[in-house]
Amino acid sequence: MTIDLGAVRAAVVRQAERPTEGIGDMARYLAAQVADGSHREVTGPLLPGSGASGVARHRGEVVATWGDPNVPEMLFSGTKAVVATLAGVAFDRGLLHPAAPVTATVDHPFLAGLGVEGITWAHLLQQTSGWTGELWGKPTEVDAQSRREGFEREGAPGTGWAYNDVRVNLLCLALTLLFRRPLPDVLRETVLDPLGASDTWSWHGYADSVVDLDGRAVPVVSGGAHWGGGLWISAADLALLGELYAGRGAWRGQRLLSAEWIDRAWAPCELNPDYGYLWWRNDAGRVQPGAPTGGRCARGNGGRHLLWVDPDRHLVIASHWGEEVAELIREVSAAVPAARGGSMSTVTDKRTITLRPGVPADGPAVVRLLDVATAWLVARGRTRQWGTELASTNPRRIAQADEWAGGDGLWLAELDGRPVGALVVGAATDYVPPATEPELYVNLLVTDRAHAGLGIGARLLAHAGELARERGVGLLRVDCYGGDDRALVRFYESCGFTATDPFIVERPGREPWPGQVLERRLD
Repeated sequence: MTIDLGAVRAAVVRQAERPTEGIGDMARYLAAQVADGSHREVTGPLLPGSGASGVARHRGEVVATWGDPNVPEMLFSGTKAVVATLAGVAFDRGLLHPAAPVTATVDHPFLAGLGVEGITWAHLLQQTSGWTGELWGKPTEVDAQSRREGFEREGAPGTGWAYNDVRVNLLCLALTLLFRRPLPDVLRETVLDPLGASDTWSWHGYADSVVDLDGRAVPVVSGGAHWGGGLWISAADLALLGELYAGRGAWRGQRLLSAEWIDRAWAPCELNPDYGYLWWRNDAGRVQPGAPTGGRCARGNGGRHLLWVDPDRHLVIASHWGEEVAELIREVSAAVPAARGGSMSTVTDKRTITLRPGVPADGPAVVRLLDVATAWLVARGRTRQWGTELASTNPRRIAQADEWAGGDGLWLAELDGRPVGALVVGAATDYVPPATEPELYVNLLVTDRAHAGLGIGARLLAHAGELARERGVGLLRVDCYGGDDRALVRFYESCGFTATDPFIVERPGREPWPGQVLERRLD
């Protein structure tokens, strides 16, 4: 199958006819966009918009453009993915680890005075820091975006997710202190120049966003354009950044980011599976409805600025000042065949995840996966889900794994010949409400968290759906732990399931176990 260039070019012509209005007067436009109740003053520079523009690239080559793709535009919150890219540069250099506290990595009195104890780099990258404070004259609580999704929750670090530009600016500050130089210099040297980008882009902060480093006044850029500033970049240059991610960190024989960082950046946040490290994930089809679920994107100003990356199609789309951008993605994607025909690529850093049916000798492999998952939960204080006892020390769990291996419902996901995930399907367990129609039930889903971010669990669930269709069944159900922050429930929802029946399992001598049934209707 080949790309339908005529359809792609017709789609971008239609996108060019959907420009955002009122962008010539950026101060007036921004004032109408921002919903904050106070502290609305713009303190960073503004750039008038020039109109709709964009680039579509396929397999590293430009296949379509619209408007003038070489004119820089304000990227707004699309800048956040660039911030995540520089965090990746720091990670690859050994300067930071996502799990490390920021204050353990950066020692600076200004940062220490902001009260960021207990906040890790991952918290800032996933917008789960819960930090409250004021930076560059803007308090965290004034950002109305922190309440727009409807499910946000504030609290201690790692307990709630909220989209907040002040907190992203805190990350920009921390990275500036970490590199000990302005972030635009790092971006130019490590990413954009090696990609062959033009010299027309620029990155701005606010009038007062300056930090002292060894007696030098170093400017600190912003992670968006909420109060002005942010990255100003052309669609042509932005698309090159998309190519870097589509190529898993490599560009024309040169590695600029590690594949491990790409995996981490695109792995789902437990508190919002639609989000990664400042990148949006379309796995549940909520971010860009109707677009391929394997797509990842950076977006700003309600999607009017977009960087879309679809590894399955080797497709990159960069768009500025366009309305109804999801329609553009749908139309272009329909004209570009997926490399492997699925919503999740099975190729990761030149290695392939394969699925195979289980055999009786696979019981120990299932036990090992259960042990790894239990240890991961215990290390994070999540002991109510599976307790603290390893499966390998429990004769009942060992016998259960052997029973699964001897049946016909076990499937294993393998990476380099080693099991990294297990799926068991069959009949529903007796502690959940029965279905009122024929169904296939997921009895077990477990993955090796050492390979988080590769979509192993989603791939196994997609396979369960295929098995159900093969059997002529239109309903797939699963149950999971429904307590604490319901992170597991949100994971299944991100894979297309809908929560239906909550239930309680009474356990003599122990606290009751809260569960949640979810279902997925199959087309």
